[in-house]
Amino acid sequence: MTQSNSSFYQVGASLPVDAPSYVKRQADEEFYQKLQAGKLCYVLNSRQMGKSSLRVQTMQRLKAQGIACGVIDLTGIGRKVTLEQWYGGIVYALVESFHLENRFDFDWQTWWQQKRQSLDAVTCLRAFITEVLLVKIDQEIVIFIDEIDSVLSQDFSADDFFSLIRFFQNQRVDNPSLRRLTFALLGVATPSDLIRDKKQTPFNIGEAVELHGFQLAEVEPLVKGLEDKFRNGTSLLAEVLYWTGGQPFLTQKLCQLIRNTETEISDDGATQWVENLVKKHLIENWEAQDEPEHLRTIRDRLLNNKQRAGLLLGLYQNILTSQELQPKNSYEETELRLSGLIVKEQNKLKVYNHIYSTVFDANWIRQELAKLRPYDEFLNAWLASNRQDYSRLLQGKALQEALKWAEGKSLSDDDNQFLRVSRELDIEELRKANSATLKGLLGNKFSNPDIIIQEVLSWTGGQPVLSEKLGQLITNDKSVIIEDTEAAHIEELVKTHIIANWENTETAEFFKSIRSLLLRNKKLVPNILQLYQQLLQQGEIVEDNSEEQREILQSGLVIQQQNKLRIYNRIYASIFNLTWVNQVINDWRPFAPQFEIWMSTKDESYLLSGQSLQEALIWSESKSLTIEENEFLIVSQVLDTLKLLLIIPDDTEKNKLIAATTELARNVNKPQVFIPKIFYWTHGNISLTINLCNFIINNAIKGVEEFEEFIETQIIENWKNQDSLEDVWKIYNYLLIEQPHSFWTLEVYKQILQQEVIAVDDSLEQLELLSMRLVTKVQNQLKVANPIYESIFNKSWVKNCLKVLWPHAEAVIAWLASNCEDESKLLYGEDLQQALIFVRERNLSVQEHKFFAASQLLDIRKVRLALEKVEQEAIQVFQQFDKQSINSQGLLIDIEVKHRQAWQIASNWSQEIKNIKDREQEIEQQREGAINNMFLKEIKRKEEKQIFAKLIQNFPKLGLPVTIVTGFLGSGKSTFINEIIKNIVQKNVKIGVIVAEFGEIGIVSDIVFEHDSYNLYDNSTISNDLVDTVYKVLEREERIDYLIIETTGLADPLPIALTVLGTELKDLTRLDSIITVVDAANYSLDLFNSEVAYSQIAYGDIILLNKTDLVDEDTLSELERKIKDVKEGARIIRTQRSQVPLPLILNVDLFDSDKYFDIDDAFTSVFFQSDKPFAIRKFQYFLDNQLPITVFRAKGIMWFDESPKKHIFHWCGNRFTFDDEEWKDNPKNELLLIGRNLERQTLLVQLENCLCYPSITSNRKH
Repeated sequence: MTQSNSSFYQVGASLPVDAPSYVKRQADEEFYQKLQAGKLCYVLNSRQMGKSSLRVQTMQRLKAQGIACGVIDLTGIGRKVTLEQWYGGIVYALVESFHLENRFDFDWQTWWQQKRQSLDAVTCLRAFITEVLLVKIDQEIVIFIDEIDSVLSQDFSADDFFSLIRFFQNQRVDNPSLRRLTFALLGVATPSDLIRDKKQTPFNIGEAVELHGFQLAEVEPLVKGLEDKFRNGTSLLAEVLYWTGGQPFLTQKLCQLIRNTETEISDDGATQWVENLVKKHLIENWEAQDEPEHLRTIRDRLLNNKQRAGLLLGLYQNILTSQELQPKNSYEETELRLSGLIVKEQNKLKVYNHIYSTVFDANWIRQELAKLRPYDEFLNAWLASNRQDYSRLLQGKALQEALKWAEGKSLSDDDNQFLRVSRELDIEELRKANSATLKGLLGNKFSNPDIIIQEVLSWTGGQPVLSEKLGQLITNDKSVIIEDTEAAHIEELVKTHIIANWENTETAEFFKSIRSLLLRNKKLVPNILQLYQQLLQQGEIVEDNSEEQREILQSGLVIQQQNKLRIYNRIYASIFNLTWVNQVINDWRPFAPQFEIWMSTKDESYLLSGQSLQEALIWSESKSLTIEENEFLIVSQVLDTLKLLLIIPDDTEKNKLIAATTELARNVNKPQVFIPKIFYWTHGNISLTINLCNFIINNAIKGVEEFEEFIETQIIENWKNQDSLEDVWKIYNYLLIEQPHSFWTLEVYKQILQQEVIAVDDSLEQLELLSMRLVTKVQNQLKVANPIYESIFNKSWVKNCLKVLWPHAEAVIAWLASNCEDESKLLYGEDLQQALIFVRERNLSVQEHKFFAASQLLDIRKVRLALEKVEQEAIQVFQQFDKQSINSQGLLIDIEVKHRQAWQIASNWSQEIKNIKDREQEIEQQREGAINNMFLKEIKRKEEKQIFAKLIQNFPKLGLPVTIVTGFLGSGKSTFINEIIKNIVQKNVKIGVIVAEFGEIGIVSDIVFEHDSYNLYDNSTISNDLVDTVYKVLEREERIDYLIIETTGLADPLPIALTVLGTELKDLTRLDSIITVVDAANYSLDLFNSEVAYSQIAYGDIILLNKTDLVDEDTLSELERKIKDVKEGARIIRTQRSQVPLPLILNVDLFDSDKYFDIDDAFTSVFFQSDKPFAIRKFQYFLDNQLPITVFRAKGIMWFDESPKKHIFHWCGNRFTFDDEEWKDNPKNELLLIGRNLERQTLLVQLENCLCYPSITSNRKH
């Protein structure tokens, strides 16, 4: 049903839990997950960002998980209340929210009054929570405290209230009952606002949840409100977001304006059409149209505090004009962010959206600044006099206050000229005042006071402090100033008592204050010093009102006259001369500006790299640096090195690495010298780099030589004693324990060790080496990943491992190297029998199968030859004794002895002959039995041409290996299968793919064979069609080596598995594994409640967690935990873009039918069809009351008497959907039910009862 224009979108106030226009953002999941885990959270943001709506949605989800939720809206307590009333209001809100009065007959007012007789209000609240709430509610509890900023305007302090929340959180360690309790704070404030008393511990607990504006990928609910009116709602929403920046209130309001408008638009005119709508209804005459109030709220927050308004406007003006500005976390910046006017993105400050920048533009700022300027009356009077009335200019304290107010603001030309002329006049007036003061000091002592005053002012420039000091020096000087020597005399006084050794003079503090002001802005110091250096060299420079010029003017070292900057006086120029400037420049950090910004923001873009980093490192060699400076340089080194090595770690890895290297900087002197050595050994392996940093710290290693010795003796030689070397242990375990085919992997690795590099061919062995990061790919060649691995897993280690893994390895390799022709390399006799015993429990590669088949054939031939030889030798022995007995009658005794010996020999040979024959028969039986298998018949046919038998004693499971791939739509199944095909065809292996769904089974056309498709809307079952399809694959003249069956849609893998296991296919195929592909980015945890999703996880032998690059580590960990709840011990493989090494997924022999399936469990399907329509009421009754719970999947084409449409029906996991379309042929009903132990006849009768005769309406021509 279509919603009315006025009800779909909601402008202002909290959205109800079922609001169709609610947009789920990243904060929704983050807020829910953290609160579900019992973490204290706060969402502190500007108004109308959707905080309360987020609370409503999160409460609903938590309640569904059995978590008790309550809310305290602080605006509901009132503003003009006493402290006791306020705390009482909080208790009442909790009683009402948790229904304590109704559920437990709790008289809270009596309880409160009794407690207040002996306890203060905050202690009573603490008692209520611990003695009442936690006792009566035995569930986990979350208390939401909304609109916390309202407490900031109360006449009393609420510091104790927030201190109590922190107390509850801290006491969770000692008080188990408090672990059931957590809080969520929402409002327009900062954590520092919550506890303002500086004597109390600040509110420094909890985790912030950032609430950002809507993104285009999130606004599908908003699109739905436009699609019934506009053809391309998504494009329209993109234009909306351009203007609103995703600000929730403005986005909902603009969507509602669009939905309510009667104007038609074309697709190509959406941009201009939306712009006209925004200007007409939101921007033009905005103060009158701002209902519900939004823009006026922002304006008032900026201007209400008159003392702060100028600073806020000045900062906002800089952000607006510069587009983006680096954050400094100042009070004004925080206020602007809480107003909602600006946001911080990628560590830059920017105006939130185009509506704000258009309404609150440069003209609006100038108008508001004009109203706030402290000299407005004087400026207007000066302008009215045509800039001639100097009495209207500012002087003294008034001028200094005006200059301070103007600092950092972009003022009008009139303002700048007024202040400049005022400053020039002030300096002139100051000189006159100083002259008068000096005359008073000199009195009548000198005959030429005017000349002396002139010389004094030539040195001081009229600067009051210096003028007075120099006047005192002249007055106190006992020497006589001779006429015409005044200049020399005063110069001597200045140089001796003021300039020389100035840091120890009486004016030292005065000069130091000037120096401090000059060097206060760490970011600008190098530029300021260069500017001052230029002034010293040139005498003056043109004023340009740059930030550097403003800073140097503020120091007092320079004055502004007639649009020029000059050094204030000769004393300044003499003390802060070129030598001083050059020395400061030389001593100043070469990385000072970047360092200062990085310290305050941790923005990585300000770290050093390349040449600037090398210069800083060279500079630091002779310097004693602070811990912070060491941290800055070492983090710069690490990230710059990773960049050079083309290594891009994920955020989790990078943060761990930065933490480890930062800890190194804090614990080691000159940590920079270790970084090149560490990276030499690790080549950027994150885990190893962290290990080495920790080893340096834990073993108090002092220098590089000691570090090198430690690497050799404690890591390379004794790595098995270092449990923390996780990556090394993973490689070791993988090669020697977990991976059955690791011999060939090690053989390839041995080649890399011997040749140092080897060309990439994407073989399975190379992919395994790359996946375990033992080797790395550089310019299409493989080499060992780093010297640590090369030293630990060296040639000697590989040789020993190969012997352990495969005693007959050399024979196999030599035979394969001879192109399988050199029979001298094959095994036979006792060697063969021992080798067969060794490999009996192992999964062998194709090469090994070929080798042992050839060896057995050779062994049979040698047995036959031995038999013939023994028989011939036995006959010869008997013949020899027979001749001796006839021809040598005189030697009867000797003949008798020899005769007995001959019989003994013959008897021994006879036993040997029997053993040989028995052995030959056993081998023939094994071989014949294997050849009878369908797969080996082809080998038998080719036996005369070549030895290609996968035949050994105790041959592993036979039959065509089959892998079932399942997963939800969009999870990446097709991409996954394409990756398999792309990689496996390079190995000259034929692979077949069958796409199977309940209702259709098809074969991918371009892999091995032509396209075939089957329709299940008849009386056949899934089993019959799938069996027929597999037979078609097996009967092909061009044999395939591997078969993949892909289920599509919301499919349960059970039917396919049962078909493979429970039909004649079980003798022709081998179910290798079921692989379930899970979309980590879009797999809602709610799907675990779905039977289909549950089945896909439960029956999956391998869970492929795909698209892991699109989600954070916490989300992945939670998803893996949920998977393991369903499937204990699940083998989970994380992947991106469905890319997985083939040895991890194919021919893994993981499927265990006994573990999951009872083959006798009846898996059936029921197919119903009719040319009569269903009655909706009857069919609804069938779904509600008669459909067996064992039906897990149903789909069909539905014809209802009440509707002229064709309805596509889907049922899965107790949920069903209908999709409507027009009939293209005669109406009919076709319905397929799939489940366990279904009573076919009963269901057919029940469905028959749902039919009715077509009405006149439904029977019209379709």
